[in-house]
Amino acid sequence: MMALGLLRARLYLWVMLPSSPASVKMVPYFAQHYEERVGVDTKRRVTVLLHRPAGAPIDERLSEALRDAFGIDDSSPRLSVVSNFSSALKVRALNAWIASLPKDAMAIYADLDEFFEYPPNTRRNVLGRMVERVGPNLTFPALRDFREGISIADQPFRQCRRKNSFTVERGATTLAAAASVS
Repeated sequence: MMALGLLRARLYLWVMLPSSPASVKMVPYFAQHYEERVGVDTKRRVTVLLHRPAGAPIDERLSEALRDAFGIDDSSPRLSVVSNFSSALKVRALNAWIASLPKDAMAIYADLDEFFEYPPNTRRNVLGRMVERVGPNLTFPALRDFREGISIADQPFRQCRRKNSFTVERGATTLAAAASVS
């Protein structure tokens, strides 16, 4: 059941991800989660900032994963590619994206390994749950292949509860009314 069904027409999702084999595996889980559990239209309302180091070849498997999950190809306006990563660059890109959204948009911005959940029919305040892709004792267990049909919830990752509201706090990744971050 999608938690934010009442807001579905206003939901937009932004994600920054590295060009890596781990991203190839994670993208389908991420898309499935935000489509089915949160209610984001992942084929039309996801924007990706891809970090691909200068000179690195295009990973065809990642291109295929982005196309299958988000309907994004290498020429899509919803895909930006950067060769150097910095927090300042991420904030600038995120703010530019937020500024491009409709005035009544609800923005979700999450790292590829963050799976936020919100209670059904949320309208204002949120007590959400986030699952981080970090295993027991701060290990990074291998992610099972999506095609094996094993839910990400059945894999050994830790969870934390986090109270969010529709305001953006410095450094927070959350559901927010479309407003710039610092």
